[in-house]
Amino acid sequence: EVTRKAVPSAVVSFAVKNERDAGGIMITASHNPPAWNGFKINGDYGGSAFAEITQAVEAELAKITAPPAFANTKVNTFDPDKDYLAALEKLVNLSAIKRSDITVIVDPMFGSGSGYIPALLPKAIEIRGQRDPLFGGVNPEPIAKNLAFTMQWMKGRKFRKPALCIVLDGDADRIGGVDEQGNYLNSHHIFVLLLYFLVKHRKAQGKIIKTFNITSKVDLLCKKHGLELLEVPIGFKYICAHMLKEYILIGGEESGGMGIRGHVPERDGILAGLMLLELMAKERLPISKILKNIMADVGPFYYDRLDLTLDKEKIASIKAKLKENPPTKIAGKKIVDIKTLDGFKFLFADGSWVLFRPSGTEPLLRIYVEAPSAADVKKILAAAAVIGTK
Repeated sequence: EVTRKAVPSAVVSFAVKNERDAGGIMITASHNPPAWNGFKINGDYGGSAFAEITQAVEAELAKITAPPAFANTKVNTFDPDKDYLAALEKLVNLSAIKRSDITVIVDPMFGSGSGYIPALLPKAIEIRGQRDPLFGGVNPEPIAKNLAFTMQWMKGRKFRKPALCIVLDGDADRIGGVDEQGNYLNSHHIFVLLLYFLVKHRKAQGKIIKTFNITSKVDLLCKKHGLELLEVPIGFKYICAHMLKEYILIGGEESGGMGIRGHVPERDGILAGLMLLELMAKERLPISKILKNIMADVGPFYYDRLDLTLDKEKIASIKAKLKENPPTKIAGKKIVDIKTLDGFKFLFADGSWVLFRPSGTEPLLRIYVEAPSAADVKKILAAAAVIGTK
């Protein structure tokens, strides 16, 4: 079966599980440049395929010596949206959001997430919702450097009431945000906000999963509420594996992918965005104020990431140097611990950290930094960039 129109990755995942299909295929570049169009495989459980599935597919592809003939193949089309939207209605208190005075804005970044939140919340305002296969000339990844238009749009409105712009990536499985003041909400903010919402307002329990590059404030919240925390390598497939066999409340990754219990074991930016709106409706506060209150409880946290375009040989050289001769200080801060679950993560006494890790999809060395102040983040990132280019 083929969907009748372009749909988000989470909608394909939901349809596979909902219709009890053997699997699913999603053609998308996701958050990458359009030319990086890829072939995503879903298992029958409605999540990303594990290595044994992809390796079996690759083995079959290797046997093909000529293009297969599809001329007489019958293709059925279907619309998965109705069931998907009905499922979201059961997971989110839409009535509470509608009764609130929140101004809802959605920026799908010209991607397939267009129309879904307005279908559930008719008063929502959608910007950059028209289809553009080149995504306006910007990679459809919901990070600050790609959201200059959106942040300026929000600043220009001067909202008198609580407002939130939910930003979705090209295939709508990742989320970013822009608050009523035009400030960017990164994936760390969103994970902490969603965890706070589920624990405080849903009274939910369960294990929490974070990837190696997510804020350490998740650790503090889990300790505060007596929740077991699992830390996994970077990649949602590691979160999915736990969601299939354990009682996982929420799992999240730095790239903006959030998976929540009761749905599919997959990222869904649309569901995550709706839950942020429900949090605002329940607290009757702007998202910036809610985040400020959380920071007052667990401490301030700021974050940034630098992507260095390097060839394979240079990346291999830096990895060898970090392994064999790691630094003892970075930006004048003494390193108190080193973790190597996925890359090289250097921890400092004040809770800040820097992680060096090659991208799994692009020729990049990614450098991630978290610190108690924006100034510290900038300082550590600059020093780490020197290490990453020597």
